[in-house]
Amino acid sequence: MKAKYMERIGYGYFFDFKGRPIDAYEFESLIRRRRRDLHVADTYIKKPGRSIRVSTVLLGIDYAFMPDTPRPLIFETMIFEREGGSLDGIQYRYATVKQAKIGHHYIVKMVNEVLRRRRPLINKGGKP
Repeated sequence: MKAKYMERIGYGYFFDFKGRPIDAYEFESLIRRRRRDLHVADTYIKKPGRSIRVSTVLLGIDYAFMPDTPRPLIFETMIFEREGGSLDGIQYRYATVKQAKIGHHYIVKMVNEVLRRRRPLINKGGKP
């Protein structure tokens, strides 16, 4: 009876920083131990009238929904902008911590370029 209870619950659905599959108990332990250390990178960008945060974190769950994407996609960079600005909610996902760090740096550079040019990041049908 005890052996069934100790079965690896959720194994393969959760991942650690190295992309290794872990079970639900290990994932919970990882979250409790690391708390704020789940961040890979965190950058705040302030310009007159704009306050933007670019945050890259370990999700720990595979978010690869398309069959041709690398698996598992367990890191995410997301842009948060006050007042629901044009950059708010944009996200990118990665398979490795190295990709996540490079992606974070690229997104911060891209946000700074958008703010410098005062152009939208996404062109919604109009000319750039």
